[in-house]
Amino acid sequence: RLRGTLPDWDAVVAAAADHGCTPDGLLLAAYARALSPGLGDVFAVPVVRWPDGTDAARPAELTALSWVSVTAEACPLLDLARRYDAVLAEDRAADARRGLTALRRSRRTGPALPVVYTGLFDLDAHPLPDGVTAADWVTSTPGVVLDCVAVQEGGVLEYAWDALPDGLPPDWLEDAFARFAADLAGLSALARTPADDPGLPPARWNDTARPFPADLPVQLLVEDQARIRPAEVALRWSGGALSFAELELRANRLAWTLRDAGVGRGDVVGVSLRRGPDMVVAVLGILKAGGAYLPVLPSLPRDRAAVMLDDAAAGCLVADASCGWAATMSGVRRVDLDAVLSRPHPREATAPEPVNDVDDLAYVIFTSGSTGRPKGVGVTHRPMLNLFEWARRTFGFGPGDLGLCVTSLGFDLSVFDIFGLLGLGAGLYIADEEEQRDPRLLLRVLRTEPVTFWNSAPTTLAHLAPEFGGPADLPGGDALRLVFLSGDYTPLWLPGRMREAFPDATLVSLGGATEATVWSNYFVVDRVDPAWRSIPYGRPIDNSRYYVLDERRRPVPVGTEGDLYIAGDCLAAGYYRQPELTAERFVTGDFPGLPGPPETRLYATGDRARHGPDGLLHFLGRRDGQVKLRGYRVELPEIEHRLRGHPGVADAVVLLRKGSGGEDRLVAYVLPDGEPPAVEDVRAHVAAALPDYMVPGVVGFVTEWPATANGKLDRDALPWPVHGPGAAPA
Repeated sequence: RLRGTLPDWDAVVAAAADHGCTPDGLLLAAYARALSPGLGDVFAVPVVRWPDGTDAARPAELTALSWVSVTAEACPLLDLARRYDAVLAEDRAADARRGLTALRRSRRTGPALPVVYTGLFDLDAHPLPDGVTAADWVTSTPGVVLDCVAVQEGGVLEYAWDALPDGLPPDWLEDAFARFAADLAGLSALARTPADDPGLPPARWNDTARPFPADLPVQLLVEDQARIRPAEVALRWSGGALSFAELELRANRLAWTLRDAGVGRGDVVGVSLRRGPDMVVAVLGILKAGGAYLPVLPSLPRDRAAVMLDDAAAGCLVADASCGWAATMSGVRRVDLDAVLSRPHPREATAPEPVNDVDDLAYVIFTSGSTGRPKGVGVTHRPMLNLFEWARRTFGFGPGDLGLCVTSLGFDLSVFDIFGLLGLGAGLYIADEEEQRDPRLLLRVLRTEPVTFWNSAPTTLAHLAPEFGGPADLPGGDALRLVFLSGDYTPLWLPGRMREAFPDATLVSLGGATEATVWSNYFVVDRVDPAWRSIPYGRPIDNSRYYVLDERRRPVPVGTEGDLYIAGDCLAAGYYRQPELTAERFVTGDFPGLPGPPETRLYATGDRARHGPDGLLHFLGRRDGQVKLRGYRVELPEIEHRLRGHPGVADAVVLLRKGSGGEDRLVAYVLPDGEPPAVEDVRAHVAAALPDYMVPGVVGFVTEWPATANGKLDRDALPWPVHGPGAAPA
């Protein structure tokens, strides 16, 4: 028997409550961290629980069991404690429903090892009868080689490990117990830590630090998969497929060609190709050559493409026949990808030795600028590696997955589709341009291909919704397990509609900014609260941190609206070759008082947000979502929220438009839920809750939302002037 004590236990329990932890969660987390080295990477531990209420006073078998998973991942003690508390609370709530017992057991991951944890924290509440004294205690559970028991007596915690050493690895027991005792001793410091300001977000909401591999550029992830699983299919498309080995060979062929053309470390290379497997070959080959890729869609006007290539100082453009303006670009060397891939390169059997590292540029993606001139966001390999590791750890992406790529190279969701999925050993089906445009064709891909992962803007999935039907109408569509939606608001009706068609799929809403590497926050949508104005923004991913600040960059109280800032390993390098704009939006300096670790760099998103009391972040729209009308400041999202509350409205968008006389008009575009409601009913519904200057003067009905090439809502494509019953001025 190994044993110890913690004398200031009452203070630890009080401090743990301030941090959202229970005593069981704390000790179980310390136990798990002590067990992991030596017992395997993933296993399960049974936890003895005791019933609530007076039944505990009568003789009986009153214990219940929970199983918690233990992994080798490094995880802060408090974070792990809160995770285990959630499992115990869920199981305790389900104790009365016997049918859930098997489900709870099946939820565990990894083998159940012969170890157990038991906490006895309420003995003081049951005093011994007169004349009875307590003796020393010992535990022995049949079939168990290690039993951790913790007993609270007075203000002291007594803990012990009762073990059968022959059933454990040699010399392991003492080291493991020392790790456990050290974690418990560290809890005394928790008791001495002052509580967070009750009105401000606690620092634990930004406790996201996790280790991630950051020693090699991302193209080596795909190279590793080509070595591990050369014959497995990496890319699929209508009428063809490429194995990992074939993809590697073609990318090497381009990489050596680019090296021969002088492309080296950090050089930006434009990419302008038709949709298909070659766009993956191109971006992978550019990174192999040491460069960074710049997507330039063939459909762009020549002048805009020229601005992008010039701003990024791209001296080379990988293109094909679909890019009509490529040959007319002066000062840019055109590399014909079709010609490159049609003839072997003498060195293509091996990849070029990497010349880039994790802090070199990987890609530049242009976003619209408020001045009308686009701005290029430069992202290095490091935040990509962090994103991919978070996705692997959180959602289990791996060789069994097949993603469906429906976005363009110019939309950064494609970064995860290509490098994230392929780098984790998953496959990728690339929807061609016809499939991308036609919801029925895209749905057919979901029906006929073993797609497990969908990744798009909400508008793209919403276009498919009218064709969904039910599960029986989607033969072969039962492989879908994950749906990621990001880049715009997710309509509140869409999760339920998706779940009807794909009941086994988990919907995840994600957010962030191109400047924060694809996604930096997420929320698993397991239900839609009728009180929600929109799907919550969620919580930050690993090594990302979110702050809601006032105009002086001080944290605002929980529930208070403020400006949203992002920090951490998710941040881009900045706006490529635009140092002044970078300095304006990527703010550097000391930021005392933030609820998180010390920060030296914050990205000012230009968004408004607030924290809920549960730590969830709620997105409140762009700062420029506010317009001025007749002298009043008007929040367009507030009007949209009210419109969505009408029983005949599925979704709505409100814009400020210029009337024929130059006057400003509020125009509501409504996607009806069935037959369009009467315009006056819609306006009356808004007028019942909002002042008259916030009631749209014009209401137009649409059958679907127009989308940009990136799948986002294209507000500029909404019709104006509006024709039909809602067109008459109010």
